[in-house]
Amino acid sequence: MKYSEQFRIPPMLAWTLLLAFAVVLLTFALGGERTLGTHEAVAAVPAREMVNTGDWIVPRYATVPRLQKPPVVYWLIAINGWVLGSFDEFVVRLHSVFAALSLLALMSYWAARWYGREAAFGAALIQATSIWVLNYGRHAEIDMFLCLTIAASLFLVATQPDQEAASKRRLRWLGILSLLGLSWLCKFHYGPAMVLGPAMVYWTIQRRWDNFLDLFNPIGILVVIGCVVIWPWLVWQQLPEAMSVWKSETIGRQLGEWGRSPWWYYLPSILTLTTPWTFNALIAAPSSLSRAWSQADGRERFIWTWLVVDLGIAWLSPDKHDNYLLAAMPPVTLLACQSWAWLAAKMRRGVLTIPKFVPLMGAIASVSVGAFVFAGVAPRWPVVQSDIQLAAIGLTATFLTTCWWGHRQKWSAMGWTVLTGLITCYLLVSPSFMRMQDRRQPTADFARKLRREVLHDDSVCVYGLSGGLPGMNPVAFYLQDPVCRVQSEEVLRRRLHERSELLVLVEQRNVASLSQIGEVEELAQMPPNPHESREPLLACVRLRQRTPAVATTSQTGTGHQ
Repeated sequence: MKYSEQFRIPPMLAWTLLLAFAVVLLTFALGGERTLGTHEAVAAVPAREMVNTGDWIVPRYATVPRLQKPPVVYWLIAINGWVLGSFDEFVVRLHSVFAALSLLALMSYWAARWYGREAAFGAALIQATSIWVLNYGRHAEIDMFLCLTIAASLFLVATQPDQEAASKRRLRWLGILSLLGLSWLCKFHYGPAMVLGPAMVYWTIQRRWDNFLDLFNPIGILVVIGCVVIWPWLVWQQLPEAMSVWKSETIGRQLGEWGRSPWWYYLPSILTLTTPWTFNALIAAPSSLSRAWSQADGRERFIWTWLVVDLGIAWLSPDKHDNYLLAAMPPVTLLACQSWAWLAAKMRRGVLTIPKFVPLMGAIASVSVGAFVFAGVAPRWPVVQSDIQLAAIGLTATFLTTCWWGHRQKWSAMGWTVLTGLITCYLLVSPSFMRMQDRRQPTADFARKLRREVLHDDSVCVYGLSGGLPGMNPVAFYLQDPVCRVQSEEVLRRRLHERSELLVLVEQRNVASLSQIGEVEELAQMPPNPHESREPLLACVRLRQRTPAVATTSQTGTGHQ
């Protein structure tokens, strides 16, 4: 078959459709799909306070300094909120959407330079549909933006030619070192380690000793020093205790003070985060490894060095989390897009064939699986049963159409049918499932209602709430400002003494204990949640200083006149 018969969609239209798919996947129900998690709220609340107070130096979570993380995530969310004039779930997650789309463009351009046009489209498709992108590209945390800065730094390292004009070389390294400093402001030592680790190992393997000298770019070093020193110094001037917090976050975390995870923690994550492209990466791995070490291909060596070193750094950390693996995900894209390019080349040459029985077997399997999901799986989830059944019908129709296109050897139509069908079904089912699993929704609704009907513009103290991080329950985000976090009974007593009356949000089980501090008047109670939830039931009370008992004196020693 000729190329025109295989790919009927013009390249510009194909890229436009793919970009549209990516935007829809990353923004659909971004604000309404689920409430903020604990770590998202820890990023959003200080950002909102930065805008409200004008203090962009010291991050504060409900007026209490939050120094455990650098400021970039707060600045990004604050800028979004300031520009758009609100701080809802959509706005506080928007910076991650932009980072995911920028990373898509970067990896596509990188694949185009190294492997050609088909690989570029494959890299963009992989970035648009991988689980790790759809997850962290829709979170308010810093991880996707940090992944972008790491990938951009290593792109500049990997694409540096052996012979480059001195002016361009200096400019390149100014860019690398500036991104290095930015990565420090994203997540302290983690960002620079994920850049310098693979870069230095690669230079050693390739014996590119002159690249070590490139690190000593005078302006670049000044930028790095500025990023590492200026913000901490400004914070330290106000809060000298910040130094001990940062020591714990850097040295302490590496020494296991924050906990230890088992060595096998990342084994399932490596395979699941790259879904549904794990198999493509595994197919491309043997050929890539052969070219890297048998043929001394510098590009493939760089990919494997990046992947192995960053995985090793994450693995050696005692405290393990899935988001630590994100720095190692872009090289997987560069691997997986190679198998995509190989497949696209075979389609273009018309040498890809499928046995005739395969489409028929696929059609039978599609109908069988669709019927099983419709009648067997969906009834087990009554809340989302109709959505699952609709998705089962859609998937069955999608794969039947795909089998028909496969029978006719129409690969382009086959691919677009699968992509469109899967994305449509994802959009149908994902919001319902996320809302069903969202155990914080009743708490968020109660906080909004409380602010609207009880608190109005009054300040409320959040006291003694449990959560993923001590004292940082996401309810503080939904209460809106003014809200303050009280960390101990001593602080609560002092505040009450200063103001004589406080509005306090507390867990219902702890209301009685407040009577030891002052007089308690209950204003509102969160209704019981009909669904199973780990979230505590809350209550809002008015706490007053106790009125001293009026002393009465009995007149003794006097008689009646």
